[in-house]
Amino acid sequence: MSTLTVERLDMNKLRIVGRLTTDTAPMLYDALFTWKNVDCKGDVYLDCSDLQYLASAGLRVLLKRRKELSPDYTVIISNPSDVVQKILEVTGFSEMLTICYD
Repeated sequence: MSTLTVERLDMNKLRIVGRLTTDTAPMLYDALFTWKNVDCKGDVYLDCSDLQYLASAGLRVLLKRRKELSPDYTVIISNPSDVVQKILEVTGFSEMLTICYD
């Protein structure tokens, strides 16, 4: 069984730890969409420095959140691991989302 922890760091930043798989994607979905309805305005920052794996179910959650943002805002993936970076590149998500390294 995969494990995932989603921690809210501040108004627009979440830290994702573990493996984002079909089993754990609903946790990220709940965090992003509950958060959206409360007080999130602007870009969404996801600290992925401790994200070990990103499956297609996780990519779908990111895509859905990106599509629901105002055109002025985006999803920013911060410090992805080499594995996650490669997945984002191979799937074309590195073109849809902003990737940064602090």
